[in-house]
Amino acid sequence: MKHNNARKPTRKQCRLLEKYGFNFRDWLVMTENKSEIRVVNRHTGTVRTLEKI
Repeated sequence: MKHNNARKPTRKQCRLLEKYGFNFRDWLVMTENKSEIRVVNRHTGTVRTLEKI
């Protein structure tokens, strides 16, 4: 399954994923900007967009 240059999350991104209730080990970061972060699940390929708090 290809993830289009998805990368392992940084510590700051891991904390954001945990705030939303996601296990950061199961998610890869696709893109990030000032207001949101786009992540993809490593196993299922599900893409989610999360707002930065």
